[in-house]
Amino acid sequence: STGVTVPFSGFLYRMSNLEKRPLNPPSVDPSKNYQYYNSDPDNHQPNAPYSSFYNKSFSPETTYSINDKNKATIDLTTTEVKASAISIFLTIFITFLSNVVFSIVLPSQPDYITKALNASSSWTGWAVAVNSLGTSLASPLFGIWSDKRSTKEVFFASLIIMIAGNILYSLAFNIWSLLGARFIVGIAAANYVPAGAYLSDATSESQRTQVMALNSAATVIGFICGPSFSLLTSLKELEFHIGRVKFNANTWPGWVSAFFAVIGLICIIPFKEGTKKSKAKLLSITEEAKEASNTATNRSSLSLAHIGKTKMPVIGVLACLFFSFSFTAAFTVFETIGPLYTEAAFKWNVHTNSIMFMGISVLCLVALVLLRALLYCFSDRLLLLLFAASIIIGLTSLVLWQHPFSPGHYVHYPSWFVAVFFVSVGYADGMAVLLSLFSKILEFHERGLMIGWLSTSGSLSRMIFPVIAGYTFKHGPSIAFFVCLLFNVLTFVFALASLKQLTPAKKSSSK
Repeated sequence: STGVTVPFSGFLYRMSNLEKRPLNPPSVDPSKNYQYYNSDPDNHQPNAPYSSFYNKSFSPETTYSINDKNKATIDLTTTEVKASAISIFLTIFITFLSNVVFSIVLPSQPDYITKALNASSSWTGWAVAVNSLGTSLASPLFGIWSDKRSTKEVFFASLIIMIAGNILYSLAFNIWSLLGARFIVGIAAANYVPAGAYLSDATSESQRTQVMALNSAATVIGFICGPSFSLLTSLKELEFHIGRVKFNANTWPGWVSAFFAVIGLICIIPFKEGTKKSKAKLLSITEEAKEASNTATNRSSLSLAHIGKTKMPVIGVLACLFFSFSFTAAFTVFETIGPLYTEAAFKWNVHTNSIMFMGISVLCLVALVLLRALLYCFSDRLLLLLFAASIIIGLTSLVLWQHPFSPGHYVHYPSWFVAVFFVSVGYADGMAVLLSLFSKILEFHERGLMIGWLSTSGSLSRMIFPVIAGYTFKHGPSIAFFVCLLFNVLTFVFALASLKQLTPAKKSSSK
């Protein structure tokens, strides 16, 4: 008997109430000679696992098994179910911590570069770019690692790297050491890839959009907490030094980030996952069984059996990559030159910009809560187009009321807040829907590597546009926004032209 843990989002099921319908026993191809039984001798009935699994009164010691004609067995205990639910929760929590680590430096990084290290403000863009370069290079590698080995291994390695990178950030003595630190932290940030791949594997197609929304919510909440800690670490009362090691508004974000990474290491101790290849080999359930059990069983027990047997939806994948690139470009420009822009236009300081980032994050969180209601009314692809239009509206409000190539000219408060509103909402909800739709398009393919490429497209955007924004800001504060607008419009047009390809994978796509 070979035991394999089957991931199941039981915790999220109870928390989000994602699925209320009871699961009917699936029809199974008789030629496969499957026998479904409950290991409890008093309840030995065909198909019992499917009905008993969702009965909240079943015994914690009960083991559910699936035997095939080769006598291979998959044992599913309630303890394993709970462990998988905990793993899903921990995955989302690690996403939260990673984004706290990212956003905590945003309000103070321009001052760190220009005042503490005496470097040009154009290096602000490079600091964001090298961070994304590290993520871009590591994302495919982490995706392959996750597919071939273990998600837990990738989490562990990335958190160790994150600790080292943030300590180096706090000890930076010139611009080059700071850039090196941000590059290392960027490598660690690629743990987004195994996190997204694991959540895709551990949820059913009907659950996936909402689970991805929860993961995006964790991203936003982390983005909220980061600037909040920056408000505290910028207090002069917390400034001191131990020898040459300084603790001040510029270095505290690095120390706090390293501490959060240590917390992340502790959190992955109870993390458990199933062996994907074993599940794909042992389970060869027919399409009829998949259709019957689609609403409550996870991908790992069903569609993994079809991996490698369907054609890659190239057009749909390209459209998603373009969306990731253009969405990230818009938000990256805001996070890169936003503090510089508000300082020049409205005389804001680090404290005020921290409050602005908190406000943006709260807005995104509310938008993600409302997204759940929209998911019941509209398809993923329609919502994706809606949020792409939202970003276009926001960027247009920055470009429309001023000449983008006029140095020293800035928009007024109303235009700025309109831009912040539409771009923030479009980015938060758009990325949540995009991740879900992308995983559905690749339902019958290995998604660790492909989600890695999706992350890479966003990272490429974070490499290119921060540099553009940093160098063009003094020539015209809205030049970068104008370029982002062009990219988003082109992506929107391409998506409209390939709308039929932006649909979840179907069994008709089989070879």
